[in-house]
Amino acid sequence: MGNINPVIDLSVTGGIALITADSPPVNALGHAVREGLHQAFAKAMADDAVRAIVLSCKGRTFFAGADITEFGKTPRAPSLHDNIAQIEACPKPVVAAMFGTALGGGLEIALGCHYRVAVASARMGLPEVKLGILPGAGGTQRLPRLVGPEHAVGMIVSGAPISAKLALAGGVIDEIVEEAIAGGMGFAHKILAEGRALRKVRDINEKIEATRANPAKFEEAAAAALKKLKGVEAPAACVQAVRNAFTLPFDEGIAAERDLFMKLVVGDQSRAQRHIFFAEREALKIPDMPASVKPAAIKRAVIIGGGTMGGGIAMCFANVGIPVTIVETAATITHELPADPVAQRVSAILARHYASREAIVKRIDAKDSVGIQWARHFRKHPEFKPTVRLTATLIVKNEAQRLSTCLKSISPIVDEIVIVDTGSTDETIEIAKSFIGKGPEIIIGHFDWIGDFAAARNHALSLATGDWILLIDADEQLTEGSYGEIRQALIRPQFGGYHIRIINFMDDLNDELTYMHSPVRLFRHLPEVTFIGRIHEQVVDSLVKL
Repeated sequence: MGNINPVIDLSVTGGIALITADSPPVNALGHAVREGLHQAFAKAMADDAVRAIVLSCKGRTFFAGADITEFGKTPRAPSLHDNIAQIEACPKPVVAAMFGTALGGGLEIALGCHYRVAVASARMGLPEVKLGILPGAGGTQRLPRLVGPEHAVGMIVSGAPISAKLALAGGVIDEIVEEAIAGGMGFAHKILAEGRALRKVRDINEKIEATRANPAKFEEAAAAALKKLKGVEAPAACVQAVRNAFTLPFDEGIAAERDLFMKLVVGDQSRAQRHIFFAEREALKIPDMPASVKPAAIKRAVIIGGGTMGGGIAMCFANVGIPVTIVETAATITHELPADPVAQRVSAILARHYASREAIVKRIDAKDSVGIQWARHFRKHPEFKPTVRLTATLIVKNEAQRLSTCLKSISPIVDEIVIVDTGSTDETIEIAKSFIGKGPEIIIGHFDWIGDFAAARNHALSLATGDWILLIDADEQLTEGSYGEIRQALIRPQFGGYHIRIINFMDDLNDELTYMHSPVRLFRHLPEVTFIGRIHEQVVDSLVKL
């Protein structure tokens, strides 16, 4: 229990005041926390022995956000705005020491401090958009002053958190430390010894002024961020709030942010998203279950029925190393071996996950079906492998920054990768060559760029030897969750192509700001299937003619 109130503690060591919150489970910024913080900072500022203040938390994380259960209720002072204003106006340097997840109001209160440090594993972000609202305590005005409006808009509209490494590179934090509180205390001593001035984020205008002078780059970033979000209110409001950061004075921007927040929080979209948020968490709870009860370890699974659902469930167990038995109840299965659902799924798992062919046979035993025949055949013929070959094709030019991540994401699922270079001058080709001999077969080709994407794509198809083609770009990567879907898709004879989930990077600075879309990227490799379109090249037209 703290000495300020039950959730806030204040201690002073060597002229450094340490203010910590301990409000499990995530140190949400509810009324008791805000009130305790207000009292603790007032006390530390009045103590002549205190030369600097460190703000941190106990437990598993720094402040992980506002207490959203307070939304819609009568506000109780002090507000989070009041806390941040008090901290920012403090005449003594204040250091936020972050660990765990500093999200939403947690990051906003850190932005109100004069300096910020974080452990390497910390993650920070402004995810309010996922609740149908926007950062309402200055986040849309302070973050752009540190990272620039162009990068801030992508971060706020996506709601994606960033790592401490990226936060340091972008200027969100000042130093990465080994341990939050000890590192924060050490950093406070350092800035005192160096005589550093107070650094108020609200007064940092270099990147704001640059965007004000040339807003075109911001508008491009804003358009990209909103591309897949038409009709959704919160993302558009986030863009306008960030735009206010460089078009309005700071205090006016804060006021406009608050107005936008209040409109969203009473809207139907936000109410619905908050309902979903609470419903998803409530669904994980079992009524009257004591907190001391822990889940039992699963040592083995038995699946009755090896159909689509049963086989998929079996795959989930097998993928995490849990032995599973599939018992097929149908007595008259006469499928040929390649059509057996158990064999298909075992084959897909094997191709995706296991270097040792025997490993998968030990994990899955299919009884009373031709699946066991497949397993025996497999033991007799260890050279057996899935008959469907998958080739990934890429066209590249100066993709050194992203190519390695892309190739790593597709290597577990494909048999061959065709990379066609159209004139790279960086290390793209060297990176591609570094993957030779480490997984799928790598084919590197060259195509003289003629301003025609379809022509380049079709050249890549001409080099491919697989039965199916997976089209992917170097700035994209496959989610692991897509692997099973893809391998199962390859063994369905009635289809010629599929939409597939793709992750796209939204921000060159931030590797964690992404969005997903689902174009046709997986299709049969047939002579009749080619790309059409010099710019927006597609295979759909040729697929529908099959």
